Amino acid sequence: MQSASKVGTLVLVFGGLMLGSYAILQRSIFAPKSDQYFAEFADAGGVTVGARVLLAGVNIGSVSKVELVGGNRAKLTLDVAQGTQIPQGTVAVLPTALIGIGDRQIELTPPVKTGGYLTSGATLIGSMKSPLDAFAPDSGTTVAAMEQTLKSATKTMDAMTKLLSDQSLKSDVQALMQQSAATAAAFGKLAARFDQTLSQNQAAIREMMRNGSAISGDLAQMSRKFSSYVQSGKLQGGVDALMEQMNGALTEGRGLVADMRKAMNDPAVQDNIKGILANANTMSKTGTEIAENAKILTGKGVDFADEATSLMKKANKLADEASDLFAELKKKIIGGGASGLTGALRKIELSADAHRESKPDRWRTDLGVKIPISSKENVHFGLWDAFESNKLNLQLGSPFGKNGELRYGVYASKPGAGINMPLGNSMALRGDVFGVNRTRFDARLEYKFTKNAVGWVGADRIFDRNTLSVGFGIRR
Repeated sequence: MQSASKVGTLVLVFGGLMLGSYAILQRSIFAPKSDQYFAEFADAGGVTVGARVLLAGVNIGSVSKVELVGGNRAKLTLDVAQGTQIPQGTVAVLPTALIGIGDRQIELTPPVKTGGYLTSGATLIGSMKSPLDAFAPDSGTTVAAMEQTLKSATKTMDAMTKLLSDQSLKSDVQALMQQSAATAAAFGKLAARFDQTLSQNQAAIREMMRNGSAISGDLAQMSRKFSSYVQSGKLQGGVDALMEQMNGALTEGRGLVADMRKAMNDPAVQDNIKGILANANTMSKTGTEIAENAKILTGKGVDFADEATSLMKKANKLADEASDLFAELKKKIIGGGASGLTGALRKIELSADAHRESKPDRWRTDLGVKIPISSKENVHFGLWDAFESNKLNLQLGSPFGKNGELRYGVYASKPGAGINMPLGNSMALRGDVFGVNRTRFDARLEYKFTKNAVGWVGADRIFDRNTLSVGFGIRR
């Protein structure tokens, strides 16, 4: 038991020695070497041991001790990395924040100009940094300066109040403001007109600028060519040659005038001129004889006019006979009877139908003309799906049953046949079959609302798609 107690005592002593050795070695051997500085503040603001010390935003140490000195000042011991140079006049600044979150830190702010560095153990002056300094670095003015600024602002406001209370000045300012407003309005109108003019003539201005640029380029090129032509000496040579040609032409002109004078003085030429004058006299006599012959022809022309008058009378008689013939023909062909053209035109029926198909979902317009060619047969002519595909309808209608009609020929530009069967005074049944390779069968039940308006409901593509079709039409 004694040996066990001794062993336990030795273990405890050994553990205590190990803990003490670790604490001493950690601080003295393994810890980095540092220099100590001090900073005094009127208010430490909650700084704790371990707070960082920054210089130019770089961590150079930490606070190792916070103590109260003189009863109302806080003294901080700063452990700064050995070898760090702190300029003389450096101030230890303790920033404050509107909301205190996170650890506090000490910022060393050196002066703008310095003459040396502090030695280890020096005491720095501490100051508090306002929260507004983060937003306005120049907000650290003193209360006295702020009071002076407020006094100056008050004096300025008083002067402005007195100035604004002056009625004459107020009227002048109002007049000036009205003139300024009128000037601004006029300038706005002028600017709007100028902008409108520019926008309306923008294309012309661009074209003019392009033409001006092209003309400037052409003038510059022409100037360069002319300058090179002058410098080459060709222009001077050309002018000299032109002058020589003009002198030669003048010399030849003088010679030509002399030759003409010589020719006019030649007796042979004078004899020829006299002969020409004699021939002109003879031609005058011949003209007189021609005039007498024209008089004779004029007399004969009168006789010819009399014969022409006789022919005109005969032509008028023939025209009267033709007029009677045309009147009789008009009575026969364009007469108002049932056999005349007017009676036939009155039996022509025009139709315009609008179909609403469900598949495809669209409107289809059909135009048609029904022309009677005899008392029983009609010709049906028109366009199927007018204004879109414009397919041709051309069918001959023949009587079918008591009052029905059977149509056959071309329908929708395809071989087809159809039937119209009245079911009473207002209702009728219509069916159309057309197409050879892909036969289509349409049927509808029509109802006559008035003499010229009908409506219907039916089915298209029966036995294929069986789509619903409704519509209305006009008959004239």
